Amino acid sequence: MYSYTIVQWLLFFYCYCFIGWCIESCIVSFTQRRWVNRGFIHGPLLPIYGSGAIMVLVCTIPVKEHMALVYLFGMIGATILEYITGFAMEKILKVRYWDYSNEFLNLNGHICLKSSLFWGVLSIFMIYVVHRPIEKTILSIPTMVAFLLTIGITIAFAIDFYYSAKTALDLAKLLKKIQEIRNELESIAVLVKDEAVGNLKERSAEALEALVEKSHGTVQAIKEKQAMAKEGKEQFLRLQEQKREELAFRMKALQSEKNELLKRIGMERIRLIRRYPSAMSVSFKGAFDEVKATIEDKLKERNHRKEKEHEES
Repeated sequence: MYSYTIVQWLLFFYCYCFIGWCIESCIVSFTQRRWVNRGFIHGPLLPIYGSGAIMVLVCTIPVKEHMALVYLFGMIGATILEYITGFAMEKILKVRYWDYSNEFLNLNGHICLKSSLFWGVLSIFMIYVVHRPIEKTILSIPTMVAFLLTIGITIAFAIDFYYSAKTALDLAKLLKKIQEIRNELESIAVLVKDEAVGNLKERSAEALEALVEKSHGTVQAIKEKQAMAKEGKEQFLRLQEQKREELAFRMKALQSEKNELLKRIGMERIRLIRRYPSAMSVSFKGAFDEVKATIEDKLKERNHRKEKEHEES
């Protein structure tokens, strides 16, 4: 196993990416009662499984004769990889594409005890059952054929990964923008609804008038001070009303901008989110929930339109 070439390692990676895609897609499709093309990229490859398989192979090569150590080392290696991948994807893409927050003994929602135990079982199954025929098949491929096959798959994988990553990054930018709009709308809503400051200042002006009435001085001075207080109060109320109008206009503009952003959610982003039904965003939770709700509405509208067209035909 130490004598694998780079080409063979890559073929192992792609092979396990495909196997992982088959397993995940079938399981998720069964639970969702609809076909789900599971995975970050469009093609039938799940890089996390390919990376996990390579990690397991590297970790268990020295101890492959001891099943208990294969389980332990495979579990540890795959769990570390899963945590790093989940952490990096959330930091970069602002979306958590898998979440174990509700699972027993989880760490930041990226890994959990159940998942780690599963990785250990999968490591034993892979090393002693799955890898042997795969190893035999790949090692039997002629060198030139293996090289050309690897080049072809790598090019297709790189292109797919590039566009998938671009879609995910665009989604992250969209979520950030929508969340910023949501935050500003919430701040404005608080200012519009909160009359405490305005009422306090209004009461202060009234108190000033009362104080002036009780103050010592000529009648003319008192009247002048009363007039100034009244004028100041009226000016404050005018400014307050103007501010309310400006805030209302700003709220309307922000809401319109947010609606326009939600309208521009294309099918690529829809497909990406629907591949991960349990996906969430800690950083932009409100925005992500709105995007998911918008996607569901769009899909319902599309299905309704198709049903109508089918009835008419």
